[in-house]
Amino acid sequence: MDRKQQQYKLRQKNAIDDKKRRKDRLLKRPRAEFEGEGGALRLSSNVNRIGIQSRAENALSTLLKESGVSYTREVQLGKWSVDFVVPGRIVVEVDGVFHEAKKESDSKKVDFLERNGFLVLRIPAHEAHKKETAEFIRRMCLERTKNVRR
Repeated sequence: MDRKQQQYKLRQKNAIDDKKRRKDRLLKRPRAEFEGEGGALRLSSNVNRIGIQSRAENALSTLLKESGVSYTREVQLGKWSVDFVVPGRIVVEVDGVFHEAKKESDSKKVDFLERNGFLVLRIPAHEAHKKETAEFIRRMCLERTKNVRR
């Protein structure tokens, strides 16, 4: 095998390795586990999950960044996955069209989260693109963290 063939094979191998690394990075999303009634929120980053975000969630994510709100996205709390967790133990859920069919499951999720000290904000998808929504979430974070410190 001549030098050019060896270089070509090496480039192919590196391209395949790069694709595998990118895929692994996409599959490994941060995950939070909630430990029992009144327990702690624990983050672990080595959990394989695929998060599927809607355009509304991506828009809200961008607006929250611009507003200076820190958040964790696609978080597992108990047996439920939530869209965002922001400071002050606030869960933000972006509701799209399919949430209409899951009302019973969503109400159980909200009950569980509220029992465990979270405030659940349900944002309709058509509102997630507005700066006022991100500003409202920022104000709620400030208010809840201020109340916790007292």
